[in-house]
Amino acid sequence: MLSYTEVFRNDGLVGKERILSAKSVEQMISPHVKLGSNQYYGYGLIIHPNYHGIRLIEHTGGIKGVAAQMLIIKETGITATILNNTMSAPIGTMMSGLVCSLQSLPVDTPAYTYPQYDIDEECFPEYVGKYKAHAGIGMTVEVAEGNLVLTMNKAKIPLRSVEVDGFALNVAGNENVLRFTRDLQGNVIRMSLGGMLPLIKEKAI
Repeated sequence: MLSYTEVFRNDGLVGKERILSAKSVEQMISPHVKLGSNQYYGYGLIIHPNYHGIRLIEHTGGIKGVAAQMLIIKETGITATILNNTMSAPIGTMMSGLVCSLQSLPVDTPAYTYPQYDIDEECFPEYVGKYKAHAGIGMTVEVAEGNLVLTMNKAKIPLRSVEVDGFALNVAGNENVLRFTRDLQGNVIRMSLGGMLPLIKEKAI
């Protein structure tokens, strides 16, 4: 994994071998699709143009039993890979803590902060339902004590409205944004966390 990250740190070179052209690397690590207020998708990589003052290039992944996170900081010449033998490990929090430490910031400094966005509670039922993705991954949104709540891996996480059809949720000290997508008729049909892993809303029977 570290050899792979060298491709991006060194503009396509691994040692003396050129794997990609510098132009191709720059295309891959440039923002192309917006995922959040300061988060974009490049070509197969997630790009944070301003992550506590640096450009952070990263990607995470996992399946049942394992989780992984890689990161590249070209300005400082640092690459890192975090590997864990459980999917529930707070990989993103570990990465954020590492980057903050390198920037001489407290390790628990939030990656981003999101302002409050007022939403009418009468709209809550539009988001309620079961959402499914591939590999049997599923999440549920419900209303509890006057607030939207997401059930993920048996954990119940309150949702805080931060934009139209966008809600922040706090996972292990970091806020991520859960965004809902509507069809042409205005019905909520799916959601995605951090712009990745779309989950389709099950139709009510």
